[in-house]
Amino acid sequence: FAQMAADSVGVPFSMVHVVSRQDTDVTPYGTGAYASRQTYIAGMSIRGCAEKFRAKILEEAFPYTRMQPYLMDIRDGKIVRTTDGRVLMSLGEFATMKLYDRENNDHVTAEKTTQVKTNAYSFGCGFAEVEVDTLLCQVKLLRAINVHDAGRLINPALARAQVQGGMSMAIGYALSEKMLYDPKTGRLLNGNLLDYKLSTTMDHPKLEVYFVENPEPTSAFGTKGLGEPPAIPLAPAIRNAILNATGVPLYETPMRPHLLYREFRRAGMYPEETDAEAAGTAAGSGEEPAGAGADREEEPQRDQVKEKEKTESVQETANDARENVSVREPAGTERGAVDAGTSWRYERGSVGAESRCAGRDQEGGVRRV
Repeated sequence: FAQMAADSVGVPFSMVHVVSRQDTDVTPYGTGAYASRQTYIAGMSIRGCAEKFRAKILEEAFPYTRMQPYLMDIRDGKIVRTTDGRVLMSLGEFATMKLYDRENNDHVTAEKTTQVKTNAYSFGCGFAEVEVDTLLCQVKLLRAINVHDAGRLINPALARAQVQGGMSMAIGYALSEKMLYDPKTGRLLNGNLLDYKLSTTMDHPKLEVYFVENPEPTSAFGTKGLGEPPAIPLAPAIRNAILNATGVPLYETPMRPHLLYREFRRAGMYPEETDAEAAGTAAGSGEEPAGAGADREEEPQRDQVKEKEKTESVQETANDARENVSVREPAGTERGAVDAGTSWRYERGSVGAESRCAGRDQEGGVRRV
């Protein structure tokens, strides 16, 4: 606004000081600036008020310059004669003389109300280059470009920052950000910066911004809107880049790994699930695999058969052990009176394992090895 006012009045930018009083109790009513029209609408109001203020200054300067208003102009904060560019006085000198004039002192001001019922259409496009990991279902944004026609740029640095902010919003909208609500209470579940996944500088490539300046003829300064347009084209561009890379269209945002996995599987990019995987998937989702009900009914019967077979197997093993085990004792010895160092040999039929034990030691105790 200060740049517009300075340009319209004819003073340096440093001489303009904006006093903002955003209080609806004392400011006039306004219908609002919608559809990114703030610069477009305010520009018309500023231009109209500045031209009115400029004309009033030149008219009030007549007694001090002895020049008709149509022969004077304001350039770089000075009142000059248009015929030869001669400086007649500075605006500072004029303001001082006018303020302390004993006959006609006054504060020179101007006020203008403007109603705007038109709009200017702005244009833009976005480009994205992505890398898709089809195994991890992750998308990496490699390059992002936005090009906009915003008419004449009043502040190029601020315009570039505006576009970069919109691109950052689009990256989060496309790849990470989503508001989650409790379906029963409607309460927002991730209403904080920890759970709401905002994209960071690590998620951003270099944001490239370019402008095509086509001045708008209906605008006071040739401007067009640049508020919302920067946030619009990049998310669809990322979606289309994923489509070009994989051949799989996505119709939801954000395009997180779980969404990509679901759509990639639907598109047949992964092999069919095995029975075990299907059973695990069903268990994870709370669903029963096919035939699970019949298997559950047969489980008690199978357990009883297995238990019976186990008992019979143990009994047969015990009988075989009693039949095949024999003890060979050295000649001339009696059971329980074995000298130290004497060995027994256990023969276990077909098993063929050998175990040795020592008899009583000299203290009369028994040890096993």
